[in-house]
Amino acid sequence: ASIGDSAFLGCTGLTAVTIPNSVTSIGDEAVRECTGLTSVVVPDSVTSIGYSAFRGCTGLTSMTIPPSVTSIGQDVFNGCTGLTSVLIPDSVTSIGIWAFFGCTGLARVTISASVTNIWDSAFYGCTSLAGIYFLGTHPEIGTNSPFGGVPGTVYYLSGTAGWGEVYGGLPTAVWTSEVTFASNSGTPSIVSQVYNVGKPYGELPTACRAGYTFAGWW
Repeated sequence: ASIGDSAFLGCTGLTAVTIPNSVTSIGDEAVRECTGLTSVVVPDSVTSIGYSAFRGCTGLTSMTIPPSVTSIGQDVFNGCTGLTSVLIPDSVTSIGIWAFFGCTGLARVTISASVTNIWDSAFYGCTSLAGIYFLGTHPEIGTNSPFGGVPGTVYYLSGTAGWGEVYGGLPTAVWTSEVTFASNSGTPSIVSQVYNVGKPYGELPTACRAGYTFAGWW
C-alpha cells in the first residue's frame, strides 16, 4: 500500500498523521504545505519517501526516519522551519539535493556511517545549524556544498578516515564531549573530563567520602 502523490497537499488544518504498517511508500508531495501538522508517525514498513513529501510543513518540530528508508530524496523536508534536530538512521545511504533546504530551526544533525552521498545544497540555508555530527568517514558531496549559509562545524569521530580541516566549506573538529562525575557528597579525584566520542573513556577517577567505601560509578 502507499500514500499517493499529493494525497494531503495543502491540508493546513491537519495536525497529526499516523501511517499504518501496511504502507511501504509515501508519494510525491503527499503532505506538502500541511502547515498545521505537528506530528507524523512513520512505521518501519516505509522504504520510500517521495519528492517534496513534507515540504513546507512548518509546524513539524521533530521527525523520526524509520530504519527501513534507504535514501532521503530531493526536497523532502524543504522549508520545514520548525524542525530542530534530525537523526539519519543507519539504513540511509544518500541525502538528496535540497532535502533540508531552508530548515532554519534545525540546530543539530547526526549522520550515520552508512551515508555515502550528500548532494548539492542538501542543508542550504539552515541558518541555526551549529553542529553536523558524522559517525563514519566523510560522504561524497556534489559540485556545490551541501552546507551553503550554514554557520556550524562538522564533527567527526576520532580515528575515522579522510577528514581534513574543511568539509563542504565548513570547519571540522574531532567530536568530543564532557562527562561530569557527581559523587553523592563525596570528593571525586576528577570533577569533569573531556573525551573523544566513540573511544573508550579510559581510567575512571576515584571518589572519597568519610565513612564510606567507594564501590564504583553508576
